[in-house]
Amino acid sequence: DLAQYVNEVKRDTETIREIEQYQHCIENLNQPLMLFGRPKVDGEIKFSTLDKRTRQDRYIFLFDQAVIVCKRRGDNYEMKEVIDLQKYKITNNPTNDKENKKWSYGFYLTHVQGQNGFEIYCKTRDLKKKLLEQFAMAL
Repeated sequence: DLAQYVNEVKRDTETIREIEQYQHCIENLNQPLMLFGRPKVDGEIKFSTLDKRTRQDRYIFLFDQAVIVCKRRGDNYEMKEVIDLQKYKITNNPTNDKENKKWSYGFYLTHVQGQNGFEIYCKTRDLKKKLLEQFAMAL
C-alpha cells in the first residue's frame, strides 16, 4: 500500500510538472491546463475544419477532457483552439490512409450535435493509431 501511494504521489508530481511546462510554452492560453485533467499525448498534425478544408500545420496537446490546438512559434506555441471533448465524437477515416505518403492518415472529430467538426491528419500510421487510442480513452 505504501509503495502504491508513493508511486501515485510521484506520478502526480510528474504530471503537475508536465502541465506547468505546457502552460508556460503556450501563449494566449486564458485558463489553467489543470482544468482539463491529465495530459495524454502531444504531437504535430495537420488540422482542418470541415467547412474550410484548408490543412494547417498544428501542434496538439491532448488531455482527459480537451484538446488544445496550437500553432508553433519557435520554441513556443500559440493557442488557436480549445476543443471540449465532451461535445465531440471520433470517426476513423480509412479512405485517406495511403501507404508511403506523409500526412495521409486521417480521422474526424465531429460535434455530437452536428454543429462543426475537424479533420486531423497524422504523418504516420503509428501516430494515427496512438492518437485514436488516446482520443478514445479521453472521450
